[in-house]
Amino acid sequence: MDHIRTIALVPMKPLSAGKSRLWERLSPSQRRALSRHMLGRVLGALTSAGVGGAWVIGGDATIAHLIHAHGACRIEETGTNLNASLEIAFDRALAQADAALYLPGDLPFVTGEDIRRFIAASDRGTKAVIAPERRGDGTNALLMTERTRLPLALGPGSFQSHWAQAETRRLPMEVYDCDGLGNDLDTVDDLERYRGCCPELAHATLFTEGAR
Repeated sequence: MDHIRTIALVPMKPLSAGKSRLWERLSPSQRRALSRHMLGRVLGALTSAGVGGAWVIGGDATIAHLIHAHGACRIEETGTNLNASLEIAFDRALAQADAALYLPGDLPFVTGEDIRRFIAASDRGTKAVIAPERRGDGTNALLMTERTRLPLALGPGSFQSHWAQAETRRLPMEVYDCDGLGNDLDTVDDLERYRGCCPELAHATLFTEGAR
């Protein structure tokens, strides 16, 4: 396979539940706006990378227009938790494409080039590829094919868990570490950095001091 057709699986919380760690800095409406803006950046990066399709899993109806504007689709969560819902989505995606890519909807710094290089690291689908969260504990992206499929273990310690599973099963796995995939947005410092890299948001209400 010179090119592997990939479907991205992008889980989302309802906008009202997103970025709760920033409640002291941002109002509920601002947290919703932040989550929506980050999802738009992730979907834009996937489009730029030439990913064949993107499925947003969960979220709520208020993001339907944004999803459709990027040529993606929204599907309901069908499992009892995130891992179960994504396992079902991986099954569906791998029945239609060469590979499936788990990518959270709140990676504010990811670019199309990050995603292209991440997929290329699979060596045409012969390896699973994982991107660690910057603190080294979580999984911020995971690409698998049928031949490199592992059970999902997203949550605390997931990077180590996925790596250990690959070793136990003797499945090749590539670690791809880059700023765009490794950094999410959970703290006020992250928020300020996001403002700095998005000139169009420099004076947006979303980032107004004393918003609460």
